[in-house]
Amino acid sequence: MQEMAFPCFRYNRFLISMQTVILIILALSFLFTVSFLVENIVYEKEHGLTEMMRCMGAETVVIWLSWVISTLPQATVANMINTALLFTNGAIFRLTSVSVVFVLLTIYAFSVIAMAFLLSSL
Repeated sequence: MQEMAFPCFRYNRFLISMQTVILIILALSFLFTVSFLVENIVYEKEHGLTEMMRCMGAETVVIWLSWVISTLPQATVANMINTALLFTNGAIFRLTSVSVVFVLLTIYAFSVIAMAFLLSSL
């Protein structure tokens, strides 16, 4: 008799071996986004464009928010591709909703963008 109305755990050798590969693929998918963002922020700081915008009245929050808004479409495309790859052919996440995975990848994209801000400020 099963106590919970949930399917029993099934040992899947493929999923166990793919755990590290999935993490590496997800990390590499944001490599272009992070490198592009850090390069452009550093270029802006080297040429004094950030200080020029502050002199013209732009607040620091607005400048950082503009970088988030300009980087988010790239991250969204990467999230869509990653979600499509995870749910086609092999269907690695069979019991998970597509929207849940997409939202989690979007949250991950925000944290990657924040890390890029940190790297560009050093």
